[in-house]
Amino acid sequence: MFDLPTIVNLKLQLPTLRKSFLTMVAIRNATGTVLTILTGFYGLLHFSLLHNYGANTNIHLLNADDVVPSARKSNRLDIKPSANRSLMDLLERSPSVDYFSCCGAGHRFSKMSDSYYLAKQIGFGLRIFFGFCDDQEVFSHFFGPQPVDEVIRMTSRWNGTKDHLHLKINNENPGFTKLIRTGNISTCRCDEDRLQSDVEFYSGIRDRFRNREKVEAFVKEYFTDRTVIGIHIRAGNGENGDFERKNRTIPNVDEWSASMSRLLQELSQNFTDPPLLFIATDTAHIISNFKTLLRDVMPVIHFSQDRLNYGDGVLFGARGKVENAGEKCLNGWSDSFTDMMILSHADVVVAGRPSSFTQSLPMTLALAKQKQSRKVSANFCEVFNDTITGECLEYQV
Repeated sequence: MFDLPTIVNLKLQLPTLRKSFLTMVAIRNATGTVLTILTGFYGLLHFSLLHNYGANTNIHLLNADDVVPSARKSNRLDIKPSANRSLMDLLERSPSVDYFSCCGAGHRFSKMSDSYYLAKQIGFGLRIFFGFCDDQEVFSHFFGPQPVDEVIRMTSRWNGTKDHLHLKINNENPGFTKLIRTGNISTCRCDEDRLQSDVEFYSGIRDRFRNREKVEAFVKEYFTDRTVIGIHIRAGNGENGDFERKNRTIPNVDEWSASMSRLLQELSQNFTDPPLLFIATDTAHIISNFKTLLRDVMPVIHFSQDRLNYGDGVLFGARGKVENAGEKCLNGWSDSFTDMMILSHADVVVAGRPSSFTQSLPMTLALAKQKQSRKVSANFCEVFNDTITGECLEYQV
């Protein structure tokens, strides 16, 4: 059964910032152009991050003369061609945290939010690198560069004195404490402004997502007049290796699905609107399991996508590397990101298994919902490994 509700002050990671580390890892380029610790590849990346604007349909500029109403959406702005050069110059010279990510989507997103918080604390902008699908950098393709007004706001304290200073970070951000798991809940000391920073970052990411309109159309079609439970189930799809070594597999998927369906039915008993279950998963047959188990309780839906064959595992590679190539590679990322964005619109987000995929953007945006707009007060639930009990959380400042 779920323990409903538990009211907590959500504990997130606190960076113990050290001003001295900037001078150790950041170098000012004597030519005043692009700082490169790794020449060649890093320069190519730098160009890719700055010049790929196709994904960013909501670029914010402070100079009204440089923007025109977007033909794609009435409340958005596009850059005039004549403004591109000045925009690139600004993004190129502004001090930045250059974050190189690793591993699965959830891990990358959680560490990206660390980088954003770090960048805010030191007054730098943020540039993010995932890896390439052929010659296409993945993050810039789906989310574009950091909005210009955000860069200006974050770097204004330096008034140009830190131009061309770039801090390169691989995977783990320096100065952050590790989460300490005591029983079922992970906690650590954190600043009051950390959640707000995460909400800013993840809201911006969701707004800039290349397939945002597809997400919004799905939510409008299926979530209207329903109380939606969104669950992410990372079952591994037959993956071995690191996933198996870390004990993240589900030994018996059918038994697990039966136990989980009972928990979800219990969770939905007091909903005012009819319940609906949205499933984001890497393992296709889990969806059919829940459709059968909950056929008389609630509709079960998923976002249609090309799923990997059983045993193929996930598509994410090591740092700076993305498995597969070209369109297949980009489609895999697109499906994963789309699942994550849809999940964040659910009324209750459920972590079916311990996973940073759920505990990054979806959890943060669920907990941050204004009380008056919530259909369920305790709107993030974590299921324990016994699949018999769980805990639902409500964030209060």
